[in-house]
Amino acid sequence: MSQRNPTPGRENVTPRAREEFLRMLAGREQVGIRTYGTTLQTFNGRDAIQDAKEELIDAWQYLVQIEMERAHQPSDGSLLSLVDKWTEAMNANSRVYADAAYRECIADLLRLIAQSRYEARKPTEENATKARGAG
Repeated sequence: MSQRNPTPGRENVTPRAREEFLRMLAGREQVGIRTYGTTLQTFNGRDAIQDAKEELIDAWQYLVQIEMERAHQPSDGSLLSLVDKWTEAMNANSRVYADAAYRECIADLLRLIAQSRYEARKPTEENATKARGAG
């Protein structure tokens, strides 16, 4: 699938992406120190290519999950609109994985998915009335 050339946009992404990347990298460094007692090091006994492949596979599965869940969402537009925004951000910023707006969009999407799952499991008033009458 080929994309058309980009049109002029509103603002440069790289400065913000760089700032966010450095902030997130420092945070991940602290997680490594807390978890493993050190930051990521070379020759640590792990296969870095395998680790990277597994991370990419996880990211791919998240995208497929979103597409699958999108197919089953009600057509009220709120979730679908957010998925469209997320997909657009993914396509536009695939090399800028740490962009703050991109992460916010993912967080919003996950909150909406969780909320829709909760709403789907909640008994409706009609079902609750039937259950009370049947008992």
